[in-house]
Amino acid sequence: MATVESGLGKPTLKPGRLSFPKRRVWAKTYGCQMNHHDTERILHHLRPLNFAGTDDPDEADLILLNSCAVRDLSSNKLSSRLGALKRRRGAVIGVGGCVAQTEGKRLLARHPHLDFAFGTDVIDQIGDMVYRAFAGERGFFLNSWDRSQSFAIETKIVHGSPRAHVNIIKGCDKYCTYCIVPYTRGRERSRTIANVEKDVRRLVERQGVQEV
Repeated sequence: MATVESGLGKPTLKPGRLSFPKRRVWAKTYGCQMNHHDTERILHHLRPLNFAGTDDPDEADLILLNSCAVRDLSSNKLSSRLGALKRRRGAVIGVGGCVAQTEGKRLLARHPHLDFAFGTDVIDQIGDMVYRAFAGERGFFLNSWDRSQSFAIETKIVHGSPRAHVNIIKGCDKYCTYCIVPYTRGRERSRTIANVEKDVRRLVERQGVQEV
């Protein structure tokens, strides 16, 4: 077991498992339904690491902004929020989503108080990224595409609502001149019908979801 000292507590790394003292995370989502889906997934992965959600960014130990690159308004709101967070002391700050996928290095250069940035295809590695940030690593960026496995996932939700959004496809192969999606979400990848059906059945039977 390895323990790393940090100003925000002592994250502990065990083989195959991360553990933190109890912390609070505030997540802000900009943009589309897919981004909200991704934020739910991020929060789900952080729960076992002892992170509880909060509605107040001022009491958060971890601040995560999930960005959108399609709408100028969303990008402007992200820039404004990052500017305001420059005065926020004592919290780890990360930016994910579409802006981070395409402009992660520029975001880190433009906002030195930003601890890390991550793209749309590395969401399931959020625990490792948070561990690195709390252990003292600053200014790192992950945005690789994982094409080694088929697109088969379980929908993760934390909101407790009877409704769930189930993603069946991501990315696009068309590369239209006016659209950034292939650059922010990668090439088109689809789940199988069997995988989607299994996912929906699990949501209904185990989590009480009534609408998909």
